[in-house]
Amino acid sequence: MAVYIGIPLAIFIFARRLLRTLERRTVAQRDLASLADRLEKLEERIEEIASHQDRLAEGQQFTHKLLASKSHDPMP
Repeated sequence: MAVYIGIPLAIFIFARRLLRTLERRTVAQRDLASLADRLEKLEERIEEIASHQDRLAEGQQFTHKLLASKSHDPMP
């Protein structure tokens, strides 16, 4: 009697755990693809920000040089 109940129950539990594991892997792969896309977008934005920061630094250097040269010129 225990064999008739135990074996199907064990098969059911094993199949259920197997399906959950497969579902987690599938979800994990989908999440991985989504995270990879988000990471790529984030990297692009960081590069854009770095580019803007470089332009701002160049502008500050130019302004600093311009002000420095004005302070050395005699007043008219």
